[in-house]
Amino acid sequence: MKTHRTTYVTAASADLARFDTELRRLCRQTPAWRVLSKESKDYTIHADRPSYLIAFVGDEKLPAASIALSLNGYRKRPQFDSPNIVPRDLSQLSREEYNGLAVRFMRDLTSTIGYRDSGIRIRVSSDQMDLKTIIPGKQCRQFFTQYLNGNPLTYHGLDLKRLDLFICAVHRYHAEVSPDNLAGYLIGDRGWKEVDAKWVRDRVRAGLELLRVNAQF
Repeated sequence: MKTHRTTYVTAASADLARFDTELRRLCRQTPAWRVLSKESKDYTIHADRPSYLIAFVGDEKLPAASIALSLNGYRKRPQFDSPNIVPRDLSQLSREEYNGLAVRFMRDLTSTIGYRDSGIRIRVSSDQMDLKTIIPGKQCRQFFTQYLNGNPLTYHGLDLKRLDLFICAVHRYHAEVSPDNLAGYLIGDRGWKEVDAKWVRDRVRAGLELLRVNAQF
């Protein structure tokens, strides 16, 4: 399945103030990228978690756009990912443009002076995905496969329980699973209608968020 790339930015430590300083410094060292301070504050309020909007000026190869970064959890270190890249002048981005911007962001920032010393690490996911790539953990993948092997499109209570068990497994094992990539797989590889795939995406996303809040209660 061809898919949109996700950008992952990992902080050097749990000190988010230091991360903020280093990220802004790296962006200032590139002529193409800048942190939008006001928009980042607004996005943080909207997302209810530390977030950034970082603008790309655009050139002859890629259009002007903004990459969003939001904190998606603490594993060994805080990690941000990109829930979206939005065009600044166009109505939408093609998948090739979207992925090109993700790769350009990574290459520009990782080539700056001081990137290694910053402790920040940036990577992008592959644009080719199968279920094993989307759900790398064997146990989590087994739970999702059990859900698919039932009758998921009937929305029967038993099938919903199988999906919820998968969500619980992702939370318990701290798995890196993108709800958007799950939806893309269901549409592209399983032939699901978009409305059904988005329903699964939204349930997984809401379930994981609820479990995160419950763990902090």
